[in-house]
Amino acid sequence: MSDIQIHINKLANEIGPRGSTSNEEKQVAVYISEYLSSLGGLSVQTQSFQSPWTWSWPNSITLFIALIGVGAYPLSPIIGVILVFLAIIFFFAENDNRPILSRLMPKQSSQNVIGRLEPSTGKKIQSIVLVAHMDSSRADYVHQPDQVKNFRKLVLLNFGLFWIILFLMIIGIFLDLTETTVLINDIEWFFSVLLAIPVAYSFFLAVTRQSKYEIVAGANDNASGVAVVLDLMKELKKDPLKSTELICVLTGCEEVNCNGMFAFLAEYGRELRDANFLNFDNVGAGTPIFTPKEGIFYAHQADATLLSLARSVQKDLPESKVVEQPFRAGYTDGTAAMVRGFKVLSFLALNEYSVPPNWHWYTDTVENIEEVVISEIKEFAIKLIRKIDSNPSA
Repeated sequence: MSDIQIHINKLANEIGPRGSTSNEEKQVAVYISEYLSSLGGLSVQTQSFQSPWTWSWPNSITLFIALIGVGAYPLSPIIGVILVFLAIIFFFAENDNRPILSRLMPKQSSQNVIGRLEPSTGKKIQSIVLVAHMDSSRADYVHQPDQVKNFRKLVLLNFGLFWIILFLMIIGIFLDLTETTVLINDIEWFFSVLLAIPVAYSFFLAVTRQSKYEIVAGANDNASGVAVVLDLMKELKKDPLKSTELICVLTGCEEVNCNGMFAFLAEYGRELRDANFLNFDNVGAGTPIFTPKEGIFYAHQADATLLSLARSVQKDLPESKVVEQPFRAGYTDGTAAMVRGFKVLSFLALNEYSVPPNWHWYTDTVENIEEVVISEIKEFAIKLIRKIDSNPSA
């Protein structure tokens, strides 16, 4: 059994489902810390932080605010408009890695594990940060195998409905101010209620997610990414980079709006403002890719220099199966860093619907891992890391 298989089996089988802030997530952190320390020559630390344990409640509250706004509108049109507008702000923020409501939720303890490897020359010119998250997600209705391809569409549908409802409400206020007939005003509110029905259904799904579904084993999402990062650290410990400090950060609570990445950047972001971040998430099955852009609403761009270097690696490895493809179905720790202006390139593997295979579902098990995909991404990443090291201006 290869080291990569050992890591994935340890996380997904032996430790098993590891929800954000859970004891299982803490067990993974201990395992990773001990493994990195066993390599020798690395500085290893655990960074503690506080985080909510689920994104179900911020989503539920946002949808509920919109529904309350629709219900309040006949009694107070202004309050109705304000509530729906707030729902739009919260919904966009929570799904674009700019959390607002999440910061107000009850929190528990989580952690990141950070390892540092100095360059062989002892003279650091630049830094590379390897990122993967330790936690696994709870399943839910919209991530069922026959539904998951529509996940982004559902998010965008709700966002569009919020805007249409707001527009109808504003029209209603205008008609009221101009003393237009009550009948027209009632029709406008009637359509607002109709449009709120799909929002109410999404609210139901978000609430029942916590009670109906279990946390998944997460072999692909994201034991595979953790395994790649640990294996890269092992290989690069044997043959260190010349002028580049190598940092790995294994984050907690990525499945709750990337709170582990937020905590890491809050403490080390100023030091690493010019670092190159390579993010590995869901790299265990499907078509291996590097992403020129990612994000549900806004297409956050990967760093131009890293993209250029990745494209040159493609030319150096003509037999490689790693291709360039956007990831727009969700967010990653890489997205969270991009939003804050850091230089990032993410690696994933996607199916024919441009989503990770077995994403947030019970089939995300060790048996469904394709180690050849992981090997492709690891080989590509090694070449890219060496190329960055030989181009300090990157």
